[in-house]
Amino acid sequence: MLAWRGSIESAFQVEAAEELMERAATQSRGLPLSSAVVTARQMAAMARVMRGDVAEAVRRVEALRVAVERAGTVRDLSTVLASVASVYSRAGRCADALAAGRYCVRLFADIASGAPGPGLVVGAYVELGGGTVERAAEYAAQAVDACLAAGDEDWLKLAYAARGQVLLLSGEPVAALEPMRLAYALEQRRGPIDPALLVWHADFVEALALAGCRDEAAEVLDEIGGQARRLERDVVVLGLARAAALCAAVRSAARPGGWNGTSWCSGWPGRRRCVQPSAGHPGRAPGTCPTR
Repeated sequence: MLAWRGSIESAFQVEAAEELMERAATQSRGLPLSSAVVTARQMAAMARVMRGDVAEAVRRVEALRVAVERAGTVRDLSTVLASVASVYSRAGRCADALAAGRYCVRLFADIASGAPGPGLVVGAYVELGGGTVERAAEYAAQAVDACLAAGDEDWLKLAYAARGQVLLLSGEPVAALEPMRLAYALEQRRGPIDPALLVWHADFVEALALAGCRDEAAEVLDEIGGQARRLERDVVVLGLARAAALCAAVRSAARPGGWNGTSWCSGWPGRRRCVQPSAGHPGRAPGTCPTR
Protein backbone atom coordinates (compact mmCIF):
# COMPACT_ATOMS: atom_id res chain seq x y z
CA MET A 1 0.00 0.00 0.00
CA LEU A 2 2.83 2.43 0.83
CA ALA A 3 4.43 1.77 -2.55
CA TRP A 4 1.21 2.45 -4.44
CA ARG A 5 0.60 5.64 -2.45
CA GLY A 6 4.09 6.75 -3.36
CA SER A 7 3.56 6.14 -7.06
CA ILE A 8 0.34 8.16 -7.02
CA GLU A 9 1.89 11.05 -5.10
CA SER A 10 5.07 11.21 -7.20
CA ALA A 11 3.52 13.70 -9.62
CA PHE A 12 2.72 16.07 -6.77
CA GLN A 13 5.39 15.75 -4.07
CA VAL A 14 8.52 13.84 -5.02
CA GLU A 15 10.23 13.71 -1.63
CA ALA A 16 7.15 12.42 0.17
CA ALA A 17 6.50 9.86 -2.56
CA GLU A 18 10.07 8.59 -2.52
CA GLU A 19 9.98 8.32 1.26
CA LEU A 20 6.83 6.19 1.09
CA MET A 21 8.30 3.90 -1.55
CA GLU A 22 11.56 3.55 0.37
CA ARG A 23 9.63 2.69 3.56
CA ALA A 24 7.67 0.04 1.67
CA ALA A 25 10.87 -1.49 0.28
CA THR A 26 12.50 -1.46 3.72
CA GLN A 27 9.49 -3.13 5.35
CA SER A 28 9.50 -5.81 2.65
CA ARG A 29 12.98 -7.06 3.55
CA GLY A 30 12.97 -10.56 4.90
CA LEU A 31 9.38 -11.21 3.88
CA PRO A 32 8.40 -14.04 1.52
CA LEU A 33 8.75 -12.96 -2.10
CA SER A 34 5.08 -12.26 -2.85
CA SER A 35 3.95 -10.04 -5.72
CA ALA A 36 3.40 -7.20 -3.23
CA VAL A 37 6.98 -7.52 -1.96
CA VAL A 38 8.34 -7.57 -5.52
CA THR A 39 6.29 -4.49 -6.42
CA ALA A 40 7.50 -2.55 -3.38
CA ARG A 41 11.16 -3.24 -4.13
CA GLN A 42 10.68 -2.62 -7.85
CA MET A 43 9.00 0.76 -7.38
CA ALA A 44 11.67 1.93 -4.94
CA ALA A 45 14.36 1.03 -7.49
CA MET A 46 12.57 2.93 -10.25
CA ALA A 47 12.23 5.95 -7.96
CA ARG A 48 16.01 5.97 -7.68
CA VAL A 49 16.58 5.99 -11.43
CA MET A 50 14.04 8.76 -11.97
CA ARG A 51 15.93 11.06 -9.63
CA GLY A 52 19.21 10.24 -11.34
CA ASP A 53 20.71 7.70 -8.94
CA VAL A 54 21.31 5.24 -11.76
CA ALA A 55 24.04 3.16 -10.10
CA GLU A 56 21.85 2.40 -7.08
CA ALA A 57 18.88 1.63 -9.33
CA VAL A 58 21.01 -0.86 -11.30
CA ARG A 59 22.16 -2.53 -8.08
CA ARG A 60 18.60 -2.87 -6.83
CA VAL A 61 16.97 -4.20 -9.98
CA GLU A 62 19.78 -6.68 -10.52
CA ALA A 63 19.38 -7.99 -6.95
CA LEU A 64 15.62 -8.13 -7.38
CA ARG A 65 15.94 -10.04 -10.64
CA VAL A 66 18.18 -12.64 -9.00
CA ALA A 67 15.73 -13.03 -6.11
CA VAL A 68 12.70 -13.40 -8.39
CA GLU A 69 14.47 -15.86 -10.70
CA ARG A 70 15.32 -17.93 -7.62
CA ALA A 71 12.02 -17.83 -5.72
CA GLY A 72 9.42 -15.75 -7.54
CA THR A 73 6.83 -16.35 -10.20
CA VAL A 74 7.23 -16.06 -13.95
CA ARG A 75 4.63 -13.28 -13.96
CA ASP A 76 6.62 -11.27 -11.43
CA LEU A 77 9.80 -11.89 -13.41
CA SER A 78 8.19 -10.46 -16.55
CA THR A 79 7.42 -7.16 -14.79
CA VAL A 80 10.84 -7.03 -13.12
CA LEU A 81 12.51 -7.51 -16.51
CA ALA A 82 10.64 -4.44 -17.77
CA SER A 83 12.30 -2.42 -15.00
CA VAL A 84 15.68 -4.05 -15.62
CA ALA A 85 15.50 -3.11 -19.30
CA SER A 86 14.49 0.46 -18.44
CA VAL A 87 17.24 0.97 -15.88
CA TYR A 88 19.90 -0.53 -18.14
CA SER A 89 18.76 1.77 -20.96
CA ARG A 90 19.11 4.82 -18.76
CA ALA A 91 22.51 3.61 -17.64
CA GLY A 92 23.64 3.44 -21.26
CA ARG A 93 23.94 -0.35 -21.15
CA CYS A 94 22.00 -0.84 -24.36
CA ALA A 95 23.14 -4.40 -25.08
CA ASP A 96 22.09 -5.51 -21.59
CA ALA A 97 18.81 -3.64 -21.97
CA LEU A 98 18.21 -5.34 -25.31
CA ALA A 99 18.77 -8.82 -23.83
CA ALA A 100 16.49 -8.14 -20.85
CA GLY A 101 13.84 -6.54 -23.05
CA ARG A 102 13.74 -9.41 -25.52
CA TYR A 103 13.42 -11.85 -22.63
CA CYS A 104 10.56 -9.71 -21.29
CA VAL A 105 8.77 -9.86 -24.66
CA ARG A 106 9.02 -13.66 -24.68
CA LEU A 107 7.69 -14.01 -21.14
CA PHE A 108 4.70 -11.72 -21.74
CA ALA A 109 3.88 -13.67 -24.90
CA ASP A 110 3.95 -16.92 -22.88
CA ILE A 111 2.06 -15.88 -19.75
CA ALA A 112 -0.24 -13.17 -21.10
CA SER A 113 -0.96 -14.24 -24.65
CA GLY A 114 -4.24 -12.30 -24.57
CA ALA A 115 -2.57 -9.09 -23.40
CA PRO A 116 1.06 -8.97 -24.58
CA GLY A 117 1.08 -5.17 -24.88
CA PRO A 118 3.43 -4.33 -21.98
CA GLY A 119 6.08 -6.74 -23.22
CA LEU A 120 5.82 -5.37 -26.75
CA VAL A 121 6.24 -1.80 -25.48
CA VAL A 122 9.39 -2.84 -23.64
CA GLY A 123 10.59 -4.60 -26.78
CA ALA A 124 10.01 -1.49 -28.90
CA TYR A 125 12.08 0.69 -26.59
CA VAL A 126 15.04 -1.66 -26.22
CA GLU A 127 15.16 -2.17 -29.97
CA LEU A 128 15.01 1.61 -30.44
CA GLY A 129 17.99 2.07 -28.15
CA GLY A 130 20.17 -0.90 -29.01
CA GLY A 131 18.57 -3.04 -31.70
CA THR A 132 17.12 -2.15 -35.06
CA VAL A 133 14.64 0.54 -36.05
CA GLU A 134 12.76 -1.97 -38.17
CA ARG A 135 12.16 -4.33 -35.26
CA ALA A 136 11.29 -1.40 -32.99
CA ALA A 137 8.66 -0.32 -35.50
CA GLU A 138 7.17 -3.84 -35.59
CA TYR A 139 6.98 -4.07 -31.82
CA ALA A 140 5.51 -0.56 -31.45
CA ALA A 141 2.77 -1.23 -34.02
CA GLN A 142 1.94 -4.57 -32.38
CA ALA A 143 1.94 -2.92 -28.94
CA VAL A 144 -0.61 -0.31 -30.03
CA ASP A 145 -2.90 -3.00 -31.43
CA ALA A 146 -2.54 -5.20 -28.34
CA CYS A 147 -3.17 -2.39 -25.86
CA LEU A 148 -6.21 -1.18 -27.81
CA ALA A 149 -7.61 -4.72 -27.84
CA ALA A 150 -7.03 -5.06 -24.09
CA GLY A 151 -8.41 -1.60 -23.28
CA ASP A 152 -5.16 -0.85 -21.39
CA GLU A 153 -4.79 2.94 -21.56
CA ASP A 154 -1.73 3.06 -19.29
CA TRP A 155 0.36 0.94 -21.64
CA LEU A 156 -1.39 2.33 -24.72
CA LYS A 157 0.07 5.75 -23.95
CA LEU A 158 3.54 4.24 -23.86
CA ALA A 159 2.87 2.29 -27.06
CA TYR A 160 1.79 5.45 -28.89
CA ALA A 161 4.85 7.31 -27.60
CA ALA A 162 7.15 4.50 -28.76
CA ARG A 163 5.49 4.48 -32.19
CA GLY A 164 6.05 8.21 -32.52
CA GLN A 165 9.67 8.03 -31.42
CA VAL A 166 10.36 5.28 -33.94
CA LEU A 167 8.90 7.43 -36.72
CA LEU A 168 10.90 10.46 -35.61
CA LEU A 169 14.10 8.43 -35.56
CA SER A 170 13.21 7.22 -39.07
CA GLY A 171 13.12 10.82 -40.28
CA GLU A 172 9.32 11.18 -40.37
CA PRO A 173 8.39 13.92 -37.87
CA VAL A 174 5.02 14.63 -39.49
CA ALA A 175 3.99 10.96 -39.30
CA ALA A 176 5.23 10.86 -35.70
CA LEU A 177 2.74 13.53 -34.65
CA GLU A 178 -0.42 11.41 -34.70
CA PRO A 179 0.72 8.72 -32.22
CA MET A 180 2.56 11.25 -30.08
CA ARG A 181 -0.49 13.50 -29.85
CA LEU A 182 -2.60 10.51 -28.87
CA ALA A 183 -0.08 9.61 -26.16
CA TYR A 184 -0.03 13.17 -24.87
CA ALA A 185 -3.83 13.39 -24.84
CA LEU A 186 -4.08 10.19 -22.78
CA GLU A 187 -1.45 11.53 -20.41
CA GLN A 188 -3.06 14.93 -19.93
CA ARG A 189 -6.45 13.35 -19.30
CA ARG A 190 -5.00 11.65 -16.23
CA GLY A 191 -3.89 14.93 -14.65
CA PRO A 192 -0.37 15.90 -13.46
CA ILE A 193 2.28 13.34 -14.34
CA ASP A 194 5.90 12.70 -13.49
CA PRO A 195 7.64 13.23 -16.86
CA ALA A 196 10.57 11.09 -15.75
CA LEU A 197 8.41 7.95 -15.85
CA LEU A 198 9.02 7.81 -19.59
CA VAL A 199 11.49 10.20 -21.20
CA TRP A 200 9.76 11.02 -24.49
CA HIS A 201 8.44 14.59 -24.30
CA ALA A 202 11.56 16.21 -25.77
CA ASP A 203 11.15 14.07 -28.88
CA PHE A 204 7.49 15.13 -29.07
CA VAL A 205 8.50 18.80 -28.95
CA GLU A 206 11.10 18.19 -31.66
CA ALA A 207 8.60 16.43 -33.91
CA LEU A 208 6.17 19.34 -33.50
CA ALA A 209 8.85 21.92 -34.28
CA LEU A 210 10.12 20.04 -37.33
CA ALA A 211 6.56 19.62 -38.62
CA GLY A 212 5.97 23.38 -38.38
CA CYS A 213 3.78 23.28 -35.24
CA ARG A 214 5.80 25.88 -33.38
CA ASP A 215 3.01 27.17 -31.12
CA GLU A 216 2.02 23.67 -30.07
CA ALA A 217 5.68 22.81 -29.46
CA ALA A 218 5.98 25.85 -27.18
CA GLU A 219 2.86 24.81 -25.26
CA VAL A 220 4.17 21.29 -24.61
CA LEU A 221 7.62 22.64 -23.74
CA ASP A 222 6.15 25.03 -21.17
CA GLU A 223 3.79 22.45 -19.65
CA ILE A 224 6.27 19.59 -19.30
CA GLY A 225 9.19 21.88 -18.54
CA GLY A 226 7.32 23.43 -15.63
CA GLN A 227 6.43 20.03 -14.23
CA ALA A 228 10.00 18.70 -14.67
CA ARG A 229 11.53 21.72 -12.93
CA ARG A 230 9.04 21.54 -10.07
CA LEU A 231 9.82 17.87 -9.51
CA GLU A 232 13.56 18.42 -10.10
CA ARG A 233 13.71 15.86 -12.90
CA ASP A 234 17.06 16.90 -14.35
CA VAL A 235 17.13 14.20 -17.03
CA VAL A 236 13.87 15.55 -18.42
CA VAL A 237 15.01 19.17 -18.20
CA LEU A 238 18.17 18.28 -20.13
CA GLY A 239 16.19 16.70 -22.97
CA LEU A 240 13.81 19.65 -23.09
CA ALA A 241 16.76 22.05 -23.32
CA ARG A 242 17.85 20.17 -26.45
CA ALA A 243 14.32 20.42 -27.83
CA ALA A 244 14.15 24.14 -27.00
CA ALA A 245 17.36 24.69 -28.96
CA LEU A 246 15.80 23.02 -31.98
CA CYS A 247 12.67 25.16 -31.63
CA ALA A 248 14.87 28.26 -31.67
CA ALA A 249 16.67 27.00 -34.79
CA VAL A 250 13.37 26.33 -36.55
CA ARG A 251 12.10 29.81 -35.67
CA SER A 252 15.31 31.25 -37.07
CA ALA A 253 14.85 29.26 -40.27
CA ALA A 254 11.42 30.83 -40.77
CA ARG A 255 12.96 34.33 -40.87
CA PRO A 256 14.74 35.79 -43.91
CA GLY A 257 18.43 35.12 -43.62
CA GLY A 258 17.84 32.66 -40.79
CA TRP A 259 19.15 29.16 -40.29
CA ASN A 260 19.31 27.40 -43.65
CA GLY A 261 20.40 23.90 -42.65
CA THR A 262 18.67 21.15 -44.58
CA SER A 263 18.58 18.72 -41.70
CA TRP A 264 19.00 18.49 -37.98
CA CYS A 265 20.95 15.64 -36.48
CA SER A 266 21.22 14.58 -32.85
CA GLY A 267 22.92 11.72 -31.12
CA TRP A 268 21.16 8.42 -30.45
CA PRO A 269 22.78 5.34 -28.88
CA GLY A 270 24.87 3.68 -31.57
CA ARG A 271 23.66 5.78 -34.49
CA ARG A 272 22.79 9.26 -35.79
CA ARG A 273 19.39 10.54 -36.80
CA CYS A 274 18.67 13.15 -39.42
CA VAL A 275 15.22 14.59 -39.90
CA GLN A 276 14.03 17.15 -42.38
CA PRO A 277 12.32 20.40 -41.35
CA SER A 278 8.74 20.89 -42.52
CA ALA A 279 9.87 22.61 -45.71
CA GLY A 280 11.15 19.25 -46.86
CA HIS A 281 7.70 17.66 -46.96
CA PRO A 282 6.10 17.92 -50.40
CA GLY A 283 2.55 19.23 -50.60
CA ARG A 284 2.76 21.35 -47.47
CA ALA A 285 3.86 24.94 -47.21
CA PRO A 286 6.96 25.52 -45.07
CA GLY A 287 6.07 26.21 -41.46
CA THR A 288 2.48 24.99 -41.65
CA CYS A 289 1.25 22.60 -39.01
CA PRO A 290 -0.74 19.41 -39.63
CA THR A 291 -4.16 19.65 -38.00
CA ARG A 292 -4.40 18.30 -34.49
